[in-house]
Amino acid sequence: MAGALTADEAEDARAVFASLPVHREDVTEIADEAWRVAEELGLAKTYDAEFLALARLRGAPLVTADVSCAAAQTGSGSSWIRLSWRNWLSLS
Repeated sequence: MAGALTADEAEDARAVFASLPVHREDVTEIADEAWRVAEELGLAKTYDAEFLALARLRGAPLVTADVSCAAAQTGSGSSWIRLSWRNWLSLS
């Protein structure tokens, strides 16, 4: 399957994610912003909007390998970076 990770690449990604520091965010703040983002971008659900909302609230670009999430962000005025898993793994 095109774009699929090999077992070794998946294990490398899992190891990198496991090593990242984790910070919990206020769910209410994100949910409120996600509703606004979903409405603004015409999204039927808030799933993608939650990632976009968090990036906006923190003043950070959204970095994603999810094509639909990146597409939803296009034209919103917020910055985003589309990154493939293979490129991301080469950064670690």
